[in-house]
Amino acid sequence: MRNEETTRVHQIDISQPITVALQMALVDLLKSWVIQPTAVTSHLSGGIAAAYVVGTLKFEEAMGVVYFRGRLALKHQMISPLSAGVLAAGIIFEKAADYIKDTTRGKFVVTCVNIPDGVTRSEDSAAIDEVASQLDKDGLFARRLKVPLAYYSHHMQNMAQDYTNILREILHTPRSWTGAILSSPVTGEILTSIVYQSRMIIM
Repeated sequence: MRNEETTRVHQIDISQPITVALQMALVDLLKSWVIQPTAVTSHLSGGIAAAYVVGTLKFEEAMGVVYFRGRLALKHQMISPLSAGVLAAGIIFEKAADYIKDTTRGKFVVTCVNIPDGVTRSEDSAAIDEVASQLDKDGLFARRLKVPLAYYSHHMQNMAQDYTNILREILHTPRSWTGAILSSPVTGEILTSIVYQSRMIIM
């Protein structure tokens, strides 16, 4: 077994498929115990597992979606001249704007409001270092996540078209839900299989 220094588990093309496979395995385990969800929502790559739960993706399709997402992300990470990442910060969304305004190096955006007083931000590495240092000085929580890309930011635009093309090849006719309700984690909107699969293709 590899140690912390040599493990590849945080490598983007490995960590994402592992995570989604484990999520779907837990779904199947619960199903074997006759435990079926009546409603699901999702966050980040959890949306792929959520699509599996409600039946719009088969297991193989879901693994294809996350595999190619990871492979393309790794490819574009290697050719991108910018170093980037994600910073978790213990501040409210409105307060994050102040740190964005005061940043002098790099570029970043608020990507997720996880809890009322906690956000994640996808940023250029230079901006992460600057903001993390300032948050620390202000006595606020700041932790850089072990991911090499700035998800849901301008950094992801380079792979968007390639990913869209691949998804159009592996995702064909949308299937109906199996009974569970799938809602948007942002708006609470109840999604249909056609709407959700369309969003997966363009996200």
